[in-house]
Amino acid sequence: MDPGIAGSPSASLGEAQRLAKAGRFEEALQCAERAVAGAPACLPEHAFLVSLLFKLGRIPDAEQTHDLAAALPDGIADAYDGLAWMAIALGRHEGANALYRRATEVAPQDPRFWYNLACSERSLGRLIEAEASCDRAIAIDAR
Repeated sequence: MDPGIAGSPSASLGEAQRLAKAGRFEEALQCAERAVAGAPACLPEHAFLVSLLFKLGRIPDAEQTHDLAAALPDGIADAYDGLAWMAIALGRHEGANALYRRATEVAPQDPRFWYNLACSERSLGRLIEAEASCDRAIAIDAR
């Protein structure tokens, strides 16, 4: 659907973000759920939905939604990056690392994802891998 058409996933996400900004998280949750309903791929909207569930203290729901989104066979790098951020909030650092890796696979020329992977590797004590990912981010950004 066209992002400008009411009822489209993008329109639902925009409304969810507006409501969340106003502190109306329960209402935002409904819009965010509409935004991801039936999505065949992992989208940034999934990470936003997980963040809303987390903010509402619905941790088991946040974990379940996170796992379902991460299990989708396809996705975009920003979605994996957002889910990785939420994985860290949920205390799942290894899972975050796997999602950062997926982001670099989908968008290997984007230094942001290599930098985030480097930070994740460092937080897990993988210094050699962290240095390699950081070097990759710097090499891409230098272009």
